[in-house]
Amino acid sequence: MYSVGIVQLWRNSLTKYYVTSGRVIVGYQLLKKKERTMPRDRIQGIELNKSPIERLISVGHVRLESAGDTGTSRIIARNINDPQKFVHAVQAT
Repeated sequence: MYSVGIVQLWRNSLTKYYVTSGRVIVGYQLLKKKERTMPRDRIQGIELNKSPIERLISVGHVRLESAGDTGTSRIIARNINDPQKFVHAVQAT
């Protein structure tokens, strides 16, 4: 269980989340760079989750969902610092 936590922490340190005027971008880079984007005007649902321990250290998960012609798209921002600030940045117009 301890090693799973270390792997998750390492993976989260390689993932970056950006909120621009038109998009939410998730970038992950290890050997190759992966990037996933979601237009902000298509976001239909935002869910913020924090466990009691995560509340103490001000960390949480934010799930963004959008629906489009090709179905439902989802971005989950995991273990981000100050998730409330991230939610406000996504909601700002």
